[in-house]
Amino acid sequence: MSSLLPLLVPPFLLLLNLHLSSGDPGGPYPNYCSKTSSPSAFTSSPRVPPLPASVASSTNARILSSSVVIRHGARTPYEPTFCWDGYQESEDSVWDCKTNVLMSTAPTESSKFSNTSNLAFEKVYEAPMTELKGTCHVGQLLAEGVSQETYNGQSLRSSYIGDTPLHLFPSSPSNLSPSPGTPGIPLEEVYFRGDDQQRTLQSGQLLVSALFPTTEASTSLEQVVVPWHTGDYALDPIYPNHASCPRLGLLRAAAYSSPDFVAKNASASDLHDLLESDLGGADWHHVLDCMYTSACTGRAVPGPLDDFTADADAGSTFMRVIEHSTWLLRYLYLHDGASYSKLAMQPLVSSVLERSVLPSLSPSGPGPTKLSVYSGHDTTVMPFLALLGVWDGVWPGYASLVAVETYAVDADPEEFPEGRAFRVAYNGQDVTERVKGCG
Repeated sequence: MSSLLPLLVPPFLLLLNLHLSSGDPGGPYPNYCSKTSSPSAFTSSPRVPPLPASVASSTNARILSSSVVIRHGARTPYEPTFCWDGYQESEDSVWDCKTNVLMSTAPTESSKFSNTSNLAFEKVYEAPMTELKGTCHVGQLLAEGVSQETYNGQSLRSSYIGDTPLHLFPSSPSNLSPSPGTPGIPLEEVYFRGDDQQRTLQSGQLLVSALFPTTEASTSLEQVVVPWHTGDYALDPIYPNHASCPRLGLLRAAAYSSPDFVAKNASASDLHDLLESDLGGADWHHVLDCMYTSACTGRAVPGPLDDFTADADAGSTFMRVIEHSTWLLRYLYLHDGASYSKLAMQPLVSSVLERSVLPSLSPSGPGPTKLSVYSGHDTTVMPFLALLGVWDGVWPGYASLVAVETYAVDADPEEFPEGRAFRVAYNGQDVTERVKGCG
């Protein structure tokens, strides 16, 4: 089957229609951990698979744009919380970090950064002034998270930089240009966005740095000051933000009060009892994060949960708790035609439409932004996939990546009436055929 579908305005607009009624002993590790050690599922294939040669040749495809949505890399717990009895008293609740956060500020609005005229300051977190007791900030990107997002960027470089119609940018020069008229890729051809959390800022910037590394040919150029678009986290809609969209609270209440949800949730009484009795009152809002941040870094989990062998072992208590915790959000994100996801992700989808899809359809004008990168969270990736209809229902692992590409094609006008096509990839898999409303 073709891995391209015709790019038309209505299917994408329909997506917005609302139906409002540290230690590491060696594993085994859940797929969620996105281990970069070799061999691993995370590094076994390109993060965006190449367009099949048969499809490319039969359609004379030429890539126009890519909108990339990522989850940040591996991190510490995003807040200090009760995980289970004994956790806070154990050494496993102490987190020490080796990743560096450097800061530099231009003296004036018009000044440029340079390696000689400005100092860079390293943020050093010190105990006991940290909520995680060690040298880590809550939610801080771990060294493995750095490796994951660097790999994402390197993989995208292989996919998007080259000298064929299926590459977005030429192989030389492939650095970002510091100013108009200098060699490199103009900043007008890219757009980078993320919320104002350290882990998302770092993850996106690591990816971009690996995708557009400084080359020997560009070392003599002035330092490139790259715009990074963000906002106050409390109002940022890159994740389902009830403060910026109160209507989301009504949709959530409707989903969680539906008879189907109430009945299925009650049917997991043994798991509810496990959290309450065996884990000392753990709650569903935090238990998945507690389990995964522990398992992915070689920390201990309580005896009742210590039976993980593989994700495929659905009968293990570990995976049963993970599955029910995932189902609690999956039900909300898919309920009533994914109305919650569509409303929550409307600002993100609108940005993709305005920067990529609609300009790709226009026969005139400046054309689409060639590459847009949106750095967010698992709660960005899940509803985005849900509204597209391509989510597999599994909680996205660290450094998960979605790409929405647009193409110009010269093929059967009955199949591609606008001479345009699109493709969606998720974590190395082409999922285009599953896009809702387009099959």
